[in-house]
Amino acid sequence: MKTVFITDIKENQKVVSTFLVQQKSMSRTKAGSPYLNLTLADKTGEIKARVWEQAEYVTQLFQKDDFISLESTSVTYQNVLQLNITALTRCPPSEIDITDYLPEAERDRDEMLNELTTIIETISNPYLKQLLDLFWEDQAFINLFTSAPAAKKLHHVYIGGLLEHTTSVANLILTIGSHYGGLNLDLLLFFPIEQANDVASSGAATGAE
Repeated sequence: MKTVFITDIKENQKVVSTFLVQQKSMSRTKAGSPYLNLTLADKTGEIKARVWEQAEYVTQLFQKDDFISLESTSVTYQNVLQLNITALTRCPPSEIDITDYLPEAERDRDEMLNELTTIIETISNPYLKQLLDLFWEDQAFINLFTSAPAAKKLHHVYIGGLLEHTTSVANLILTIGSHYGGLNLDLLLFFPIEQANDVASSGAATGAE
C-alpha cells in the first residue's frame, strides 16, 4: 500500500514508495557518464528523479507507464525538489491501487452513474435499449466504466473522467435536442454512450488523446 505521496516529500528525506513512470530518458553528465532521467507521478502531482549508478542496466528493468517501487533521497537542485534513486523494482499492476496514482472526478461517481442510468431509461427504441442494458447488467464492465479516464492528455484525465464526460454529453444532447423537431434522440444518445462503452471495454484507460 502506498504511504508516501509526492506532496508529502520534503528536502533531505529518505523516500521509500511507489510511483507511476510518466517520462523516461537516458542522459549524460558533462563528464559523459550515463544517467536515467525520470518524471514520476501519483495522484498528488509529479516529481523529477534521477538514477546515477548503473543507469544502463536499471533502464532495462521497467518502461514508461510502468509502476515502480523505489528507495531514494530527496534533494533540491536548481530550486526544484527531485529524487536521487538508489534502488528500484517494477511493480506488477495487480499490486497497484490505481486511485493512488490518478486524480478523481470532483462529482461522486455513483451519483453520475445514476444520472446516466436515468437518461438511458428514456431511450424508447427496444433494440438500442436492449444493447445498452447488456453493458449495464455487467458489473465488471461498470467497474471499468466508472473508473476510466476519458482521455490520456487533453480532457477528463482522471478517475471517473469517462463517466463524467459521457454524462455531460448525454445531458447536452437532451438540452439541445429538445429545441429541434425531427431528431432521433434515441440514436443521438446511443452513439456517445456506446462509444464510451467501447473505450471502457477495451481497457479503461486508453481513451482518445
